[in-house]
Amino acid sequence: MNVNPMKSSRVKTQGIMCIAILERTLDAVFTDRIPADAWLRNHFRNDRRIGSRDRRLYGEVVFAVLRWFGPLREAFGKRPHSPEWYALGGAATEGITDPVCSGWLETVGMNPGSFSALLSLDSPLKRLEAFLSLAGCGKSVSGWDCVLPDWARGEISFPVDETFGMYMQRRPPLWLRVQVADTEKVREQLKREGVETEAHSRISNALIVRNPHVNLLNLKSYRQRRIEVQDLSSQCIGLACAPSPGESWWDVCAGGGGKALQLASLMGGKGLVTATDIRPGALEELRKRAGYASLSNIHAEGWDGNILPGKLSGSCDGVLVDAPCSSSGRWRRNPDARWTLTKKRLCELNRTQARLLELAQEAVKPGGVLVYATCSLFDCENRGIVEDFLKKHPSFSLEPFPNPITGGVNDGTCRILPQDADCDASFTARFRKER
Repeated sequence: MNVNPMKSSRVKTQGIMCIAILERTLDAVFTDRIPADAWLRNHFRNDRRIGSRDRRLYGEVVFAVLRWFGPLREAFGKRPHSPEWYALGGAATEGITDPVCSGWLETVGMNPGSFSALLSLDSPLKRLEAFLSLAGCGKSVSGWDCVLPDWARGEISFPVDETFGMYMQRRPPLWLRVQVADTEKVREQLKREGVETEAHSRISNALIVRNPHVNLLNLKSYRQRRIEVQDLSSQCIGLACAPSPGESWWDVCAGGGGKALQLASLMGGKGLVTATDIRPGALEELRKRAGYASLSNIHAEGWDGNILPGKLSGSCDGVLVDAPCSSSGRWRRNPDARWTLTKKRLCELNRTQARLLELAQEAVKPGGVLVYATCSLFDCENRGIVEDFLKKHPSFSLEPFPNPITGGVNDGTCRILPQDADCDASFTARFRKER
């Protein structure tokens, strides 16, 4: 790995800075429980000395380490210069060839030629295995399931194979939902603004943006709220609800309102979407977004999740419980979260999910719809909750609906995985209450 002597001082400084940022990010994640993206964003905003190119490089290295942190920590966590080992392992696995690696190679005493040679291998897992061997590690990785924590592997019922692993280990693209009727006009406007999009083959108002560096605030179509940022897996949840104009729906855990906006839009602005959340800030954001989108059929109000609001009892045509969950389906975006989640926390979430679903079912009128959804990979948050609910409530049954991505009719539940459409993962169950 040759470095121009004229640039060697700068490269060395970059390497030192990158290691310092990596160490501080790991401390923020594992000690202070601050998400890596939030910590980095704040750090880069406050340190104006770091230019855009360096920000991109440091971010790439940090997130490469976090994506592969399980095997890297096992191999190098107790070694001297472990941050340099982490950085090299992440760079090798993800094929980062920046000259900044040269200083780390010198620090750990690894041959630059051997390091460069392993970068030619054709898969991340092969490069990781070769790097561990080159580093003198006695253990090899167990396969693609190394992308998940040990305890989590028993919580899923689908194969953690190369297809899943390859998608899991790269950040998903940006997905947009067109909020207005004419999708093609919006695409043309985005193209004039320098943003190329592709429409999903079945969900025509779902647009994928491959460029990861798009600044939405620079886009007129975004400022006018003609488009909303919403991952495709999340859009599938709203489509599974399939609300009709004039109906009354309750979005139980509305958050910032992405799905409430989608429901209101699917209803053509007619009827009512009651959106509740425990966080005042989230509700205020929802009110602003609804105003920008000219959707007057959304009513946002606070709810602590403990007692069913009396006015909603048995009154709703449909109820959506987009439950608090592990967010493991979003681990592509937030790889640090996979190494901080615990089994204990997962059990706490299961209790919350069951309780919210129990409360929400009381609001469904006879013949109405109840939709339960998560952005989780885990069976205990998905089918486990559904099966327990059905045992307790024989008046509800699963209602088959078309998988929004494939069009195939399911059994009333729909699991979306990253490889299905280069998106996050989600789970949806649609129940019908007997009349």
